[in-house]
Amino acid sequence: MYTPCKYDTSSLRIRIDFTRIGRRSFNRVNAKLGSAFIRFYQLERDLAEYIERHLDNGIDMIPEFDVRYDDGILLTVYLSGGIYYIKEMTVIGEIIAHKAVWLWQKIKHGCDLIACQILSGWYFLTADAC
Repeated sequence: MYTPCKYDTSSLRIRIDFTRIGRRSFNRVNAKLGSAFIRFYQLERDLAEYIERHLDNGIDMIPEFDVRYDDGILLTVYLSGGIYYIKEMTVIGEIIAHKAVWLWQKIKHGCDLIACQILSGWYFLTADAC
């Protein structure tokens, strides 16, 4: 039986891609993040959902706009031919540390319920946030 990926993008109406410079800046930012790097499919899914929600609420998107993604990361996005391109990805401030974000979840083990911490993601600490 096929189980869809958590970040399956086949159901999205919005297409996201990179320009050549955007791909380079994405790789540069990811190199700075170390173990807390951003996966492209996660970034694509989050940005597409953000744009879809705005369009569904009747908010017109201008052809070029900036989106603050996570803490300390800024995306410059523009629309061309029905595809939203990530033109540039920059770090606002300097990322000085990473903090793990944990969620508690109940897990059934036999007839017992166990509380377990699950890694949800990373919170980027910048010099501005401290």
